[in-house]
This record gives sequence, structure tokens and C-alpha cells, in this order.
Amino acid sequence: MTRAKQRLTLLQHHQRHHQALAAILPARAEHIDLPSVPVPDFLQFHRFLRLDEMVLTPPELVTDEGRAFVTQTFCRNGWSEQRQSITGQFTVCCQQQDKFKGGFYSRRGQQIARFSKTFGETYAVNGQGNDMLSMTGFTTTLFYQQDLSWYERAGYLGSETSHYLIVPLVRFSVRCA
Repeated sequence: MTRAKQRLTLLQHHQRHHQALAAILPARAEHIDLPSVPVPDFLQFHRFLRLDEMVLTPPELVTDEGRAFVTQTFCRNGWSEQRQSITGQFTVCCQQQDKFKGGFYSRRGQQIARFSKTFGETYAVNGQGNDMLSMTGFTTTLFYQQDLSWYERAGYLGSETSHYLIVPLVRFSVRCA
């Protein structure tokens, strides 16, 4: 509210609103009644997955094969020159229904990002993942694993102390009703 230059529009529900704003508005605002708005079937929004929604060191991506896939697919300049969009390039696998861990996968079954248990249980159960989630973009970050024994337990025997992590930009479709 402190950044408004000339005008500020506030919308508030007639029964559920902030009391401090309700006290200020009668003296300083114009009251406009809006008709009720029908509730849509779905809300859609985009955001990057948070790091707590992902497994940061998935074994499938830290092996030599996984590292090569990530580097060849995501970490080179111009990887998307021939593509207009990556929407539909990756699918969601659900742990209960598919033979894979919950996450985003390539068409060839290579894991891109693994969901945390909580995120997977919320958004990717019983085959509903592809209806609710779509990977529409990504960013990469270099993740340094503090516990280097994790790499050995994951099957990686190389000398690297870090790996690329793909952080998906996701379109969520959430049912309202």
C-alpha cells in the first residue's frame, strides 16, 4: 500500500476481511458492490518447485549415466533452439501406479526431478499427476553434497563433489470444488 503512486484498488470479501482495512476504508474509499463470482473448476498457476519439494540428490541423477543425461540435455547452450515449448516433453510418474519414484521423467524414462514424499503424496498419486502438474520450464543449479558418502551409497564412484539439479517450472492445475 505504501508504493501506490496515484491509486490503489483493494478488494475484500464482505464477511472475511482485515479489520484494520475495514476501519480505514469508509472514510477514504469508494464502496463498489460486485456481483458474486462463480467458482471455477480449476485454478492454474506457475511456479518453480521449492527445494523442500524435491529430492536434492536423487541416485538416478548422480550416477555417471544420470550426470551425462543432465549435462547433455539441460546444461548446454542452445538446447531448446528447435523447441518452442517444453510443455508435454516430460511426464509425471506416480510411485503407487508406476514402476518409477514420483517425479518428472523424460519420454525414455529418465528421471528429471524426483518429488519429495510429501509433495508426491499431494500432487502425484493414483495417476493424477499429469492432470495436476506440467513441467513448462526449468532452471539448473549446481548442488554441492556435503555428505560425500551419499554419492557412494547412490552408486557414483567418481571424484565430483557436486551435481546439477534440475528445478522444474511447473504449471499446477488445482481443483477448486
